[in-house]
Amino acid sequence: MRVAYVLNHLILCGGVIVPFEHCSYLRKKGINAAIYANGGNKDLENRYPDVPVYGTHRLNDFTDDDVIVAVWWMQVPELEHLKGRKIQFVQGNDLEAYIGDDLKAQCQTIRNNVNWEIMAVSDYAGKWTNRDYTVIPNGINKIFFNKISIERDIDALVEGNDEPNKNIMYSINEAKKDGHKKIVWFGRQTKPIEGVECIDNPSLTDIHKLYYRSKHFYKHSKSEGFCLPIVEAKVCGCEIHTWDQGNKLDLDNLEKYKWDNIINDLCKYLKKNKK
Repeated sequence: MRVAYVLNHLILCGGVIVPFEHCSYLRKKGINAAIYANGGNKDLENRYPDVPVYGTHRLNDFTDDDVIVAVWWMQVPELEHLKGRKIQFVQGNDLEAYIGDDLKAQCQTIRNNVNWEIMAVSDYAGKWTNRDYTVIPNGINKIFFNKISIERDIDALVEGNDEPNKNIMYSINEAKKDGHKKIVWFGRQTKPIEGVECIDNPSLTDIHKLYYRSKHFYKHSKSEGFCLPIVEAKVCGCEIHTWDQGNKLDLDNLEKYKWDNIINDLCKYLKKNKK
């Protein structure tokens, strides 16, 4: 059995990192999982050297014994003709996401007319599909469970790219209202803001240190299906400032977000109906 996580393009963001994490841990369990995409990304490939990245043309060799996991609704029609068990991986509510009305309409049409299985990261992400779904929660990278003895010299940490749904200015203003002086914002892409230190595209090691240097973590984004940074920051000892977006993260039981505690359920799900 081969398992293909199919993506259009590889960018360094949560929605792409999670399929890489899936593949990495599945391969440790002896399952032949890989990423299939149009093009590569050296940062991701260096972070996950154990995960093969293939071109999508190789999906034409798949058989009924294999599994195809589409990571974005718009991929589904172009994969429909392929052989294999087909799963749509739902990581958020695409009808609430900041995409154009035309794309939202296409998502709805595909959702209503293509009968793929649904694997969702949370009930919030799964319920919008109006279909039966299986929840496989996200896990966080094991590096964040490694404690660091370091001074917490950052008053408030904000995470997210410079995109509308991330609500960056709201989080920064909330931190300022709470009287915090040293505020740091990091993401794949930020922009200059007076009185805020901005860090673009930090490494995983750098992010780990940022969490441990921070006293408070602010995250007020919208339409998050799971929101891994909240769990990462909590594991690293930050006080969390956020709002309930329907994902209902269990921040009192952080062990459940270790991949070692998730991967067995994922393996069972992917092997379902296999002899």
